[in-house]
Amino acid sequence: MVFFPRMRTASLIPLTMNRLMPHSLVDALQVPACLVNRGGCVVRLNTAWHNDFGCPQAVEALMPWTRLVWSADCAAAAMQFSAAVAAATRATFQIRLLDKHGSSRWVLLSLQPLLSERDVDCLWLCIATEIHELKQKEAVLEQRLSLQTDMLN
Repeated sequence: MVFFPRMRTASLIPLTMNRLMPHSLVDALQVPACLVNRGGCVVRLNTAWHNDFGCPQAVEALMPWTRLVWSADCAAAAMQFSAAVAAATRATFQIRLLDKHGSSRWVLLSLQPLLSERDVDCLWLCIATEIHELKQKEAVLEQRLSLQTDMLN
């Protein structure tokens, strides 16, 4: 179940997945987001995802979400997702996704379970936060540090 606080009390209101309408939730987000089922297949990509990353193929056939991931990161992504599903807990990790031009872009990927009354219906909200420029700056700083270390040795 997902919980949201009431307006004037400290208690929590449980919302079932039927009342939450996850497809509408994903579509309403203005950041790249998708819904993934517990088997690892994309159920829905929102407009922001299509605009920022594109999609290598139609999502109509429930494609594996690892097809959105840069090939070198697929195994790590699958492992992270499997661990989150097994623990039924939120997970966050850095990964490279494919963009609409076939290049990789670094993102911070957040997986959040949207639990239903029946565990088999669990969907995962996946939000991608762009960190590509930060990773590029980090690589430049690492190169400078390496150069300085080499000069001192």
